[in-house]
Amino acid sequence: MNKNGKQTQALKIHPGDNVGVALIDLNKGDVIRDPGMLLTLSEDISAKHKFSLEDLKEDADIIMYGVVVGKTVRPVAKGSLISTQNVQHATGSWQLKQRFSRNR
Repeated sequence: MNKNGKQTQALKIHPGDNVGVALIDLNKGDVIRDPGMLLTLSEDISAKHKFSLEDLKEDADIIMYGVVVGKTVRPVAKGSLISTQNVQHATGSWQLKQRFSRNR
């Protein structure tokens, strides 16, 4: 619930994020008026899914939790679903490091 007693529709996790998270099923045309967000959805967004808070060009950073989590593979309009169809996840390379030597 927000301070007006209405169910919160969506969440912007970090002030620097350019995506929001649907907390309930949202419909095309819904107007999101929550802290850090004011937009009209351009398509249905299921609960727990992400949507763009701004128009994003191809190869734009997707920022969530204040960090880059992916890149757009095509333009994404403000209020549109963020999915594997329009975003490639950004993961850093990593290696498992041996922490302990087992000399027996």
